[in-house]
Amino acid sequence: NISAAIANRTAGNNVFAYNSSTRPVLTYKVDNNNVEYGVAITGNGITYVSGLVGDDAINAIGTTGSASFAGYSVGDNAGTYNNSLSATQGSLSNPLGYNYIFNNGNLTVDKATLDVSVNDVTREYGGANPTFTANYSGFKLSDDINDINQQATLSSAITTNNDAGSYVDSIVAAGASDGNYDFNYNAGDITINKADLNVALVNNSPIRNVGEA
Repeated sequence: NISAAIANRTAGNNVFAYNSSTRPVLTYKVDNNNVEYGVAITGNGITYVSGLVGDDAINAIGTTGSASFAGYSVGDNAGTYNNSLSATQGSLSNPLGYNYIFNNGNLTVDKATLDVSVNDVTREYGGANPTFTANYSGFKLSDDINDINQQATLSSAITTNNDAGSYVDSIVAAGASDGNYDFNYNAGDITINKADLNVALVNNSPIRNVGEA
């Protein structure tokens, strides 16, 4: 009990004189954390909950070292993982002899963002639009375009009826979806060049017989 804990400190150096089965226990909670899909987790921490004896203060018991954390691997899918972050004592220690227990924390793996950049195209006036294409950048780990659940749809309101000219941001991308990625879309341009006209000269002069004026 608390009275026994206070009474059983070794005189002069303020160290608990318990064997390992009777030392007071500090309870910590693993802090909730966020990490982006495909990225190593940083900033894991613990927060004191309870267990201090008597007048001991958490910032005055001489704690050194750090806890060890588990519950996340790079490549885990985006989502919320309740009570998945765990901790063990690791190198954590204090000269007063407290033991440690840890309550798990929550982890949120946020989606990474892919940039979808539509490629510009050029065509001749009166012709059909070429097949639209786009480049994807920002993949994590070994992911590529084949790992996306739904690729973006590329479309344009420009048709064969549009005049020659430059149509900025006229090819748009939309509709991509994936469990681990959000999408940022960059539109593409259509340039319509003038068509060439072939002009044939026709000789319309009347036919004259030799000797006629």
